[in-house]
Amino acid sequence: MTLVREDRKWKVLTLPPPTGLHDEAWMELVDSTVERAWDRWCYAQQHAIRAARVHVKPLLALAVARAAWNNYWLLCLDAERLRERVTDGRGRRAGGTFGARRL
Repeated sequence: MTLVREDRKWKVLTLPPPTGLHDEAWMELVDSTVERAWDRWCYAQQHAIRAARVHVKPLLALAVARAAWNNYWLLCLDAERLRERVTDGRGRRAGGTFGARRL
């Protein structure tokens, strides 16, 4: 949970820990979590827009939308870093190109 304001909290999502499954299955879980964070930001953004239109706690709704965006963005960055690590472990360079493994 993150404190948005004194009277409001927002539950942040976290990426799932490695499950011991194949890298592809785990990355699907990671991607699903990032997608869920995007959906939650869209939901919060819609509420912020509505709150501004009807003049009902627009600053609170905007703070929630910002918290949702920050959660989504940080998950995107973490997922990309994990994706590079998984790809790098398969003999590819971090830039996505194939390369010979060094022994």
